[in-house]
Amino acid sequence: MWIKPEYLLVSGIIIFMLYRVSAVQEGFQEKRQVPAAMPPTTSAKDPEVRVPDMTNQQEDINKSIEIVIANYEERLDWLNEIPEQFYTKLTIYNKGSAKNYKFPKMSSVNLPNVGHCDHTYLYHVVHNYNNLADITIFLPGSVWTQPYKKESANKMISFIDIHKKATLVCADNPENHKNFFINEYEVQSPENSRFSSQQELTPAAIRPLGKWFEAHFPGEKHQCVSFYGIVSATREGIHKRPKEFYEGLLNEVSIPSPEAGHFIERTWANIFSIDKRDFIVTSRVTTFLGF
Repeated sequence: MWIKPEYLLVSGIIIFMLYRVSAVQEGFQEKRQVPAAMPPTTSAKDPEVRVPDMTNQQEDINKSIEIVIANYEERLDWLNEIPEQFYTKLTIYNKGSAKNYKFPKMSSVNLPNVGHCDHTYLYHVVHNYNNLADITIFLPGSVWTQPYKKESANKMISFIDIHKKATLVCADNPENHKNFFINEYEVQSPENSRFSSQQELTPAAIRPLGKWFEAHFPGEKHQCVSFYGIVSATREGIHKRPKEFYEGLLNEVSIPSPEAGHFIERTWANIFSIDKRDFIVTSRVTTFLGF
């Protein structure tokens, strides 16, 4: 059968147009199947990693960060590993022999050798209550001498560097510590154990920890148990409690070897009103304590 040429031309145009429409639709469907870029999410293995909130990015960049070190006789060379641009100020509280440290942005304060790192941190809060940095990082001088302490400190510093929020490592369930009390303490730092390896502690006025917590935080839930005095706080979090509250805690630990210091060590999350959404949760740290 003979078909006129003009019919063939029209048919070809129609077929070509149908092909183009089909191709465009397929391409559109393929593009729709490609997911949009998604922010990183947390995993069960790394609960400490959290997606940063960038809503106030510029404000976060300008936040002041002070590092407070509670030092006795430890070497502090490890501070050189923290980039100078990370912090605004470095304050070293020294309870041991005089040392001539020279670190960027550093100031030093000599204190009598009473209490432990918790005494130093509370001293700093009480004496700088109206002049605190946006974020204060509290670290013991021994933090770099033992792997598990260094791991906790690195996690905390990395979190603050990314999120510009206060945090601490939660290492155990508070329910496991309600009946905690301690009469003697073995010094963990190799450098400090040369001077006193075993300490008999002065019992807290209220013990065990559960009763002590109820007396100091009536109506509150014990949020988190932390260890080693590795903690950070925001100015706003600290100011949620009056200066008198910190003065009371400071009085409890202003003696050579207070049991109350071990209670405070386990309750920093409540003391500094740290947002529980910002906790670094891990169970690995507790393995070094024999729990």
